[in-house]
Amino acid sequence: MRKELRRWTEILRERALAEGLSFPPVLFEEVGPEEMAMLAAYGGFPRRYSHWRFGSEYLRYRETYRYGLGRIYELVANTYPVHAYLLKGNTLLAQKLVMAHVYAHADFFHNNLAFKPIPKDMEAEMAHHAAFVEKAMERHGARSVEEFLDLALSLENLIDPHALYIQRQAGEDKEERPPDRLQVRPYLDPYVNPPPAPPKEAEEGASPIPLPPRP
Repeated sequence: MRKELRRWTEILRERALAEGLSFPPVLFEEVGPEEMAMLAAYGGFPRRYSHWRFGSEYLRYRETYRYGLGRIYELVANTYPVHAYLLKGNTLLAQKLVMAHVYAHADFFHNNLAFKPIPKDMEAEMAHHAAFVEKAMERHGARSVEEFLDLALSLENLIDPHALYIQRQAGEDKEERPPDRLQVRPYLDPYVNPPPAPPKEAEEGASPIPLPPRP
């Protein structure tokens, strides 16, 4: 890191502490656009297991910066000490604003109740996961391991992180609630809110001969 930035890290740290923030030590590091795109694809960690999804994310972040469609000013990892990555090429003013923002991140990580259970050695844990997956690929083959990871990662968007905090009443899931009806004009009601069962006329007009199976 440049000498000027190192000086400002201490100035901003003292100012943040004077404002009442409390946080663990913060390590700043300047990285170029390519490395920043890699870190963003890896979720802010320098090493992850091998998977095509990370490469896809890396290309998206890299091309977004390349064509001027977006810029990642900083990445902060909730570790001990906190690791913060600054983008090279930013002006000194931008870096000072970003570093002040990072100290607020560190205070939030340190004092927020939801972040308390998160282990602070996630960088080492991610590296351990990467080594484990590499050994599995050597033993079982890269293709079979990648297919397994594809299946596992497909469940990621189906997990509701708020489900643990939903207060459900006893027997709520077992009771069948009547379907909600949209409030519309009377002449539209049969079309917008049709009955759950088909009308009797439709049943009488239906052909009793089943359709032949499709080839």
